[in-house]
Amino acid sequence: MNNEEQVMIQRKASAPNKIIFCTVCDDNYFPGACVMLYSLRKNFKSLPSCDVKVIYNDIIAPLSKKNRDYLKKIIPNIQFDNTPNLPYTDVATKVEDHRPAFLTLEAFKEYKYDKMVFIDADAYCFRDFSFLLSLDAGFLAARHYVKLNESVLNNLPVNLPLSAERWNSLEINTGFMIVDNKYLNPMVYNKLISMVPKGKTFLADQPIINRYFGRQLNTHLFKLPPMYNFIFPHSKLFMKYIQNIKILHFCGQGKDRIMPWYSNANQDSLINKVWKNTAQEMIGKYGSYGTIQESLHGEQGRVLLAGPWIGELGWELFHWQGYIRRLSKQVDRTIVIGRPDHKGLYDDFCDEYIEHDPGSTNTDCWKCNGGDPGKHFRDTIEHTSYRSGEFNMGFRKLSNTWKPSKEFSKQDFIKYGTFKEDCKHDILLHARSTPKNGSGKHNWDIEKWKLLVNSFSNLSIASIGTSTGAYHVEGTKDLRNIPLVELFDVMASSRLIIGPSSGPMHLASLCGLPQLVWSGDGSTKIRYNKLWNPFGVPVRYYGDEGHQPKFESICKILRVEMSWLFEDEE
Repeated sequence: MNNEEQVMIQRKASAPNKIIFCTVCDDNYFPGACVMLYSLRKNFKSLPSCDVKVIYNDIIAPLSKKNRDYLKKIIPNIQFDNTPNLPYTDVATKVEDHRPAFLTLEAFKEYKYDKMVFIDADAYCFRDFSFLLSLDAGFLAARHYVKLNESVLNNLPVNLPLSAERWNSLEINTGFMIVDNKYLNPMVYNKLISMVPKGKTFLADQPIINRYFGRQLNTHLFKLPPMYNFIFPHSKLFMKYIQNIKILHFCGQGKDRIMPWYSNANQDSLINKVWKNTAQEMIGKYGSYGTIQESLHGEQGRVLLAGPWIGELGWELFHWQGYIRRLSKQVDRTIVIGRPDHKGLYDDFCDEYIEHDPGSTNTDCWKCNGGDPGKHFRDTIEHTSYRSGEFNMGFRKLSNTWKPSKEFSKQDFIKYGTFKEDCKHDILLHARSTPKNGSGKHNWDIEKWKLLVNSFSNLSIASIGTSTGAYHVEGTKDLRNIPLVELFDVMASSRLIIGPSSGPMHLASLCGLPQLVWSGDGSTKIRYNKLWNPFGVPVRYYGDEGHQPKFESICKILRVEMSWLFEDEE
């Protein structure tokens, strides 16, 4: 017996005789949780003597007040746990819909209970299983059956095991677990949290729980028959074992995981009909359960604290502000922390903007080398949810291209700026002149900029950017250092912007301003043309001559491909 098991046995001896049911739910799985809890109330005779808790989180699994109120109709004594400051909100998942499942780990914090029963929101209690709670078993769960041949499927065990066995390499499905008090303690919880992967993961909690209990701790498991976690959508199998099924689990519904409450669910599926009939019965008692993915505006005081963002402007535009705008719709109040001159990016949704100067402009993606990350804000401002500015929604390089993570698409963008005649220019120049992060070689020579301006002296041209990061090219109007909201209007009113790849060039995409841009990094082409161009703004990307194209090449593109610049407007 190892030391961890000894600690758990000591805890078991002094544990109170209390039982809690836990589930994880968000607005997306709310209809499933309603039916699951209703089926428990209807078919599990011991439920009145148990506590029930729903675990959710404003960032990765938001659950609206309206939806929580409906769950209270089903289970009047239900508890809600909105756990803040979770360490896994930024973990990359192969399937984004799996991220809320990390909250399953929070169920192992129910230290005061004799047993914790965890049941997924997409499960259904078919028959009473109260007698399982009287078993002297440390951990009960069913095997995660996958890709079994027909002969195995047709000979599934239906009887309870007489004794526990070591997990070894066996993998259980965490959608239904009964966990003894000796495994509900800070040591176990902290160990599980420490095992959350730093890179991409699949199925969230399930591999962590299996790896810890089954391999590291190598504890004993009472391996339940699959009737206690029936995950096969096959109607023939369902009918064969219908007299034995205790828990029906919809996690296996089709390769796309189409849940029975989704509009595109199979209406002819016998298993789905069981769910829908129960849902109608529930609605008859408690009324309609509302809609999926409602906002959280119904409850006052829900606050999101986001930042500080101290990284590059381009990454702020397409990996941060759009994401925070989306999250802001789920809360009552949003506080954003960022650089002093970037407030205009958030004016449409931000309730409070806190300026934070990191003391460095040496930025790289979401990082700022040598800058103050401002982490102290997290500890000094009251909030219910926190999103760190050190955040990367991720691009994965595949076959010489870049594929964004699924989370990348969960952003809301707006067009900045308003057309104003007095802000209009034929060409804006961002004559980049910064050595940040060792990128001074990306700056186009000032003499080439002068030649370009002289070649098109008949056009109205202005220089934009900051005085520390861009040249004022002789012969142009100097609009450097103007406030960001004024730059929005200038970009929204002008005809073209020219320059090497930079933050201001990316900003033009959100102001509807066409671009002539060049770079020596081939990965930037897909960003300008597609990934970082949500409104489809015309872009002429030139990469044939790298970071230092010839003056003649840029001039030819302007005269031949953009001849409309020289046409008189009607």
